[in-house]
Amino acid sequence: MAIIGFLYRSLGRQFALWLLLTVLTVAFDSLSIGLLLPLISEPGSDSVIGRLVHFIFAAVGVEYSLVPALVFVAGTYTARSLTFTLQGLVAARIISNLQTDAKLRTIDHIGRLDYEYFSRYNAGILNNAVTLEINSMAAVLGHVTNALACWLLSLGMFLLVLLIEPQLVLVALAVSVPCYFGMRRAAGFLRGLSARNTLNNGVIQELMTQMLAAFKYLKATAGNDRIAGKIRCNIRTQGHLLHAQRSVTALLTNAIDLALVFFLLGFLILYSGVIGNSLVEAVFVLVIIRRGISYGIQGQERYQQFLEFSGSVRLFQELDRDLPEHGEPAGSSRVQPDFSQPIRFRNVSFGYTNSGEVLSDLDLTIPPGGKVAIVGSSGAGKSTLLTMLTGLLRPTSGVITMGDTPYGDIDQAALRSRIGYVTQENVIFNDTLENNVSLWDPQVDPAKVRRSLGMAGCDAFANDLPQGLSTAVGDEGALLSGGQRQRIAIARELYKKPRLLICDEGTSELESDLEESILGNIDRTRGDASVVLVSHRLSITSDADIIYVMHGGRVVEQGRYEDLHAANGIFRKMVDRQVHDL
Repeated sequence: MAIIGFLYRSLGRQFALWLLLTVLTVAFDSLSIGLLLPLISEPGSDSVIGRLVHFIFAAVGVEYSLVPALVFVAGTYTARSLTFTLQGLVAARIISNLQTDAKLRTIDHIGRLDYEYFSRYNAGILNNAVTLEINSMAAVLGHVTNALACWLLSLGMFLLVLLIEPQLVLVALAVSVPCYFGMRRAAGFLRGLSARNTLNNGVIQELMTQMLAAFKYLKATAGNDRIAGKIRCNIRTQGHLLHAQRSVTALLTNAIDLALVFFLLGFLILYSGVIGNSLVEAVFVLVIIRRGISYGIQGQERYQQFLEFSGSVRLFQELDRDLPEHGEPAGSSRVQPDFSQPIRFRNVSFGYTNSGEVLSDLDLTIPPGGKVAIVGSSGAGKSTLLTMLTGLLRPTSGVITMGDTPYGDIDQAALRSRIGYVTQENVIFNDTLENNVSLWDPQVDPAKVRRSLGMAGCDAFANDLPQGLSTAVGDEGALLSGGQRQRIAIARELYKKPRLLICDEGTSELESDLEESILGNIDRTRGDASVVLVSHRLSITSDADIIYVMHGGRVVEQGRYEDLHAANGIFRKMVDRQVHDL
């Protein structure tokens, strides 16, 4: 019944309308058949359904006979067909709406996810949910609505038999109750297989995404066979699960058919031989029972189809429950960010869930409009510090403030809309050069795009592209060199004119002369924007207003380049080591 609750919560009045139309269909379906019963009953028969039919005809002032009865049957069956058609149209509409709403809701939930929670989540499951399982869910819900309609029609037929001969219904219940519990147990087994199949499919999706993203590296190092082996293993598991699901479904279908034959034979013996009614009436009631059983079997088949892929619905039920619980706090008071104020870390410590501390007792200041360099060995915590500047990670202790306002009280969307962030990954989208720079700006300014490309040192190759700004750059920039991808990533951040520009090894793949030129252009934003720079090339930090040297998650030295160099500490040793390596 959980699926019924899910449908009602998701659809509300639409589901109630569908249910009403289905009930009307059942009523017209039962009435169209019941109108014929008095014509074939034994003379003097006083069944409940017979009295009801005569009452209906008397109420409308028509004498019950063959021709009026057939006219009424035609009318009620026509009404039954019209309501059933309308019910199907409503079902198609509500399932389509449910599919769209579920996809939009999931996308919104993903967009609001807390970054730390997302970093621990199986991204393949999310990708699989939105791209594949959403379609399975729509088909599954179609099976559910069809199953419910068939079962209600079946119930209508058996209620009709109850009015004709209650003893038959008692016999049917005696047979069907054990069958119900057997089917319920089989249904639970199928649901378990479906859930495992959905989870396994998410793993395949994640592995495929990773293999395609790292195709060049894996191909060049002959490592593709290893990840392909993992994928093949999961595909085999998926094959075993699908085989088990379909085998159980086939066994259930054949078992139901066999049970149906024995039931019908037993009915003829009971109704005609034991109860003593006419064979004609027995055949008529048998037709009603056969019709009810047929509806029931159709409903069971649809329900089995639902069970085969019910993991899709269960997945979305879990996502609807789990993702909102791990949404990111948006900022309690909706205070707008003021980038004219300094950003301060005050005794800030941070550790990921279920791992050790990454940052410890940080005290540092990002002055407005200034240039700050953060240096240190790999694993010192530099990238984590930069991520905290964006508000994606929050301190486990201590506080980050903008002026006197804690970061947690600032409107996070407004804060990030003014932050430029050049990451080590050089994010490039499978789209045109213009869209990569403007990030699909609905009011894109081509002149501004070209100006940003120029500041990022992209003039030479951008002008040579066959379709200019409309040239597609390939999946993850496959048609570009590493340096070109890096420059486009820089151009994107310059396009948005940020108030805080974060550059995490953002020029590491550039030649020294080009790097110096681009950094010079970035420096021209100083005053309008604060610049926070992480680079392993210490020479480019020489004009920073302040340099923070990190080691083991702590700031161990700070000051201007000349002062740190003269102090003969960790920074001096790092500089000397680089000079020696050259």
